[in-house]
Amino acid sequence: MEKALLMFSGGRDSFLSACLLVERGFRVELVCFDNGCMQGVENAAVTAERLRQKYGADVIGYSAYRTAGLWRELKAEFSNFPLNEIICRWGNVTLSQFNCLSCRAAMYVMAVMVCQSEGISCLATGTRWSQGFGVEQPSSVDSFLGFARTYGISLVLPVNHLTDDRQRKNALLQRGVVPKTIEPQCLIGVPLPAGGLSSESVIAVARCLREHLLPKMRAMMEDERFRQGASWSKIT
Repeated sequence: MEKALLMFSGGRDSFLSACLLVERGFRVELVCFDNGCMQGVENAAVTAERLRQKYGADVIGYSAYRTAGLWRELKAEFSNFPLNEIICRWGNVTLSQFNCLSCRAAMYVMAVMVCQSEGISCLATGTRWSQGFGVEQPSSVDSFLGFARTYGISLVLPVNHLTDDRQRKNALLQRGVVPKTIEPQCLIGVPLPAGGLSSESVIAVARCLREHLLPKMRAMMEDERFRQGASWSKIT
């Protein structure tokens, strides 16, 4: 069976993504990331066990990695920029969206390194454009797709077609799965503002990723210190 590495939060989007990947014939390696600000990381392992019970341990694997060091490296310079300089460079990037963006960027770096070490050429994520987060909009996802492709890895978005939570719930129920999960919570994550992100903020997030973070991500991939760190960052 071809392997797919799924960036796994333990939430319902990534849970359903795992189901869909198995149905496509993949052996799914779930990988959870702890950015150092997570509470209840062990909950992802509990949800992974539900998948293993449904599909078998020979079809579902699970591991967890620390990404705090990578994340800190990606966001440190940004944290010292004056607000007017941030706006001048990229536009209306909110602090909450940058935190999510730089954290996701660290996850992609670690995921690609794991794919390379395990000989996996398919990387998947539970991204849904309809969620409204800047990091999950097409303009940002395209950059992540290009990053993965640079290293010979395809990026798959199994649930991206879903337009609302009702569709996700029905899809899980159709597979005999109780559509409830207990996922880790990021202590600095915040809900989107009323009405969602402005189009200006979405553009700014994508520009910040393309111009500021992607060069740093590529530099990490070429830096042996970070590549060695991928092995000792493994938790389970």
